[in-house]
Amino acid sequence: MMISFNDAIAWAESQPDSDTKLYALNRLKYERDKAVPKKPKFHKGQYGKKYDYYTCANCGAGVQITYNYCQNCGREIGWDSCRCLTK
Repeated sequence: MMISFNDAIAWAESQPDSDTKLYALNRLKYERDKAVPKKPKFHKGQYGKKYDYYTCANCGAGVQITYNYCQNCGREIGWDSCRCLTK
């Protein structure tokens, strides 16, 4: 059975204080935030449309349109409005 991130965070917060608890809370919050898709940043190519590219909004690494996540940081990419061919 799977539980939501918010339920997991609530459970971790109910545990006794320790370094492990802080680590678990930070890790859960990081993974929850990473799962929310973020729109990539568009950069216009200097020499024409052929050289346009996108970068991850989280880490700034270049991302390809064929992937739904950043290969550098693992952040999910939200391509909803970016894949439109007319700008």
